[in-house]
Amino acid sequence: MHTAVRQGLAAIVSLAVLAGCTTDPFTGEPELSKTAIGGMIGAASGAAIGAIADKENRGRGAAIGAG
Repeated sequence: MHTAVRQGLAAIVSLAVLAGCTTDPFTGEPELSKTAIGGMIGAASGAAIGAIADKENRGRGAAIGAG
C-alpha cells in the first residue's frame, strides 16, 4: 500500500473513532458505538476498492472510495 493511501486511511479511521465514541452509562467508560464500527469497516473497504480501481492515482481513488 502506498504512503498516501495509508495516511488517508489513518485520518479516516481516527476521525471515525473520535466521532463514534459513546460513554457507557453504567461504568462511565468511553466505548465505540456499533454505528462507528460499521462506518470504519465501510470506509476502509471503500478505500481499498477505490485504490485498486484507480491505478493512475491510488491516493485519490482511496479518498473517493472511503467517502
